Amino acid sequence: MKINRHIAINANGLVFDASSGDQYSLNATALTILRLIDEGRSREAIVEQLTIQYEVAAQEVSRDLADFIASLKRNKLLATSE
Repeated sequence: MKINRHIAINANGLVFDASSGDQYSLNATALTILRLIDEGRSREAIVEQLTIQYEVAAQEVSRDLADFIASLKRNKLLATSE
């Protein structure tokens, strides 16, 4: 997974899409996920870290992560090729 090149993310969770001019505001969990994606972490590594960090069942994290990744792709924030 890779974040599209035209995406800028600030420390407060504001995401700017330079190609469309759209802006998004992320909560802390979403910002953590985007940072992990940007670091090149796999889905499995992200699930593992969030499961530990938030003390949530891995199945729940995996499902929510899949939904979030689909949303990123729909909004063209995440590259569609994996």
